[in-house]
Amino acid sequence: MAMTLFLLGRPGSGKSTAAHYLHLLSQQQGWSTIHINDYPFLRSQFEADTQQIKFKPTGYGGFDVLDFSVLDTALHAIEYEARIYSAHPRKLVLLEFARDDYIQALQQFQCSFLRNAYFLFLNADLDTCVRRVHNRAYHPTTRNDHFISEAMLRSYYQQEYDPLLLYRLLSSYGIQEQHVRIINNTETHYKFQEQLENFLQEILARDQHSAGQSLSSYTAHPVSAIPYQQHATSCPIHEGQILLSEVEAPTSLTDVVQYE
Repeated sequence: MAMTLFLLGRPGSGKSTAAHYLHLLSQQQGWSTIHINDYPFLRSQFEADTQQIKFKPTGYGGFDVLDFSVLDTALHAIEYEARIYSAHPRKLVLLEFARDDYIQALQQFQCSFLRNAYFLFLNADLDTCVRRVHNRAYHPTTRNDHFISEAMLRSYYQQEYDPLLLYRLLSSYGIQEQHVRIINNTETHYKFQEQLENFLQEILARDQHSAGQSLSSYTAHPVSAIPYQQHATSCPIHEGQILLSEVEAPTSLTDVVQYE
């Protein structure tokens, strides 16, 4: 069965770089990877928003979000896409997104999807992230080098996350501490890659039996182009807070980069 790994952290924290490293490292272990993020979904919504009600354009071909409800919809699309690969053996599914409120963000996923997933949170101070985002806009090297305005970074993404609070949040979903790793990505590239390698070796070495049981609970859901619905009753811990919405998420709307 596939293994799901969430890559979390504000823009500029190193999520896309981590995804690239993890692909190379997992390939050495005989695993293939697929990298899904929400940017193309949001990009398509931005381009369709000709009245600039939900988005506004910024420099370097980027955009800022005005209506933050679209961010929740994008997460529904990510889960929808990830389900397609749930039954694939030796497949590492990397899910990347940045949010200011992970309580709100995680409520958009079904508990059965979260419970056996792994979570990598990349921490970097705001000034470092602003500098990295501007550098990648000036000198893009990958398809994920998107521009986000400094105003957006310093307003929406200003909150610093306490690692203890993050552990407590994930534990409320029944996620074991061993499934969570927080990396401070302000040191050298070598140190960053070393920490990623250590975490990947740990999760690949774990018994996959429990993950297979959990994945089988949602592989029965349709994975065609038919929109799916998130059900509040699927997550008793937060059943009154899950957003109900129908999302049509064809592959073309999510950034799917598959490595074999």
